[in-house]
Amino acid sequence: REAAAEEGIRARPDISEAGQAAIEFRQGDFTADDFELPSAPLVTSSFALFNCPLARFPLVWRRVADAIPPGGRFAGHLLGPKDSWAQPGERFRDLTYLDRAEIDALLAPFEIDWLREEEDDSVTPRGEAKHWHIWHIVVRKRP
Repeated sequence: REAAAEEGIRARPDISEAGQAAIEFRQGDFTADDFELPSAPLVTSSFALFNCPLARFPLVWRRVADAIPPGGRFAGHLLGPKDSWAQPGERFRDLTYLDRAEIDALLAPFEIDWLREEEDDSVTPRGEAKHWHIWHIVVRKRP
């Protein structure tokens, strides 16, 4: 949602001019009813999709899956139920957390290139202590 995200990518010296030209940014609320996701051979969402309230997640995921043509890929992260933000009383309770069976169902239309579950005690980008339960995902849409 933040313009600074695009500015940060555009400022990276390790992305060529051609690479920069190939990246299309969409700034907005991906949970909004009017958000459109164009067809793309790669949709990536690093540490963002789980910010979707669980009630809206099926709609958002359908948009993601529909935007990827056969042979296209999704790469991103989702949170698992052991994540500290998933625990009662946490301030981030209205997020999406998926267990292994839910991940398997979500990824059924895809071939798994890489799926790794990680649990780690670390910090947030803001330096706050946190227990992470993360699914690292790279999948290819089946024809």
